[in-house]
Amino acid sequence: MTRSHEENTTIISRQDKCLVLSCAVLWREVSYFAALSSQVYDLKFIDQNLHNQPAELKKYLQTEINNAGGYQAVMLCYGLCSNAVDGLTAGKRPLVLFAVHDCISFFLGSAGRYREIYDKNPGIYWYTPGWIDHTLMPGKQRYDYLLADYREKYGEDNALYLMETEQNWFKKYGTAAYIDLGFLQADRYREFTRKCANWLGWKFCEYQGDASLFRNFFNQEWKSRDIMVINPGEAVRASYNNNILCSCLEAK
Repeated sequence: MTRSHEENTTIISRQDKCLVLSCAVLWREVSYFAALSSQVYDLKFIDQNLHNQPAELKKYLQTEINNAGGYQAVMLCYGLCSNAVDGLTAGKRPLVLFAVHDCISFFLGSAGRYREIYDKNPGIYWYTPGWIDHTLMPGKQRYDYLLADYREKYGEDNALYLMETEQNWFKKYGTAAYIDLGFLQADRYREFTRKCANWLGWKFCEYQGDASLFRNFFNQEWKSRDIMVINPGEAVRASYNNNILCSCLEAK
């Protein structure tokens, strides 16, 4: 038996404390919108590099969920994220997460808007403050760092070959898009994105962010189709349809 995220039934009292597990690239947004809420949260930020190992990320998240004693709910600031959440179980308390493919939907306000933009321009590479702060984004800074690293490890010829391979991978993109949620001084992030676009020979564009998903999540307004509540005894499953995620009874 499965249940879609449009059938959320669990209500958490605003007097209860919840644990938030979030990718570190979202630390600014998560801290900001959690602070605006009347709810009390404990926040834990997780190294973004675990995204490169989805099985390890899933294992880490499940351990944190299992050890979350004393909380009324565990809230994940993750989407499907390379299937890293597929198979997570709620354990003894509700598990709440975003029913979206990845965190770009958080910034655009919905999975639907993300899909609409992607359908019109599939060659977009997205830039946000957290991604710029925590990772090497496509651009000159990334190129120079990796080239020096590869030279030291593998020698000049191999380094140049590896960089050529990476640059070929970037050919499927043609636009560097910055998303502005409007709550911090964005000039340096915007300018960084513009410089990356110029160096790569891409177009630069900017999208106005929509914070409604972040606000709904931290205000516990979980009726949104892009937020999923997994009740105790249930597991998260990838739905492979427009819902993105669903829940099912945990296998015994």
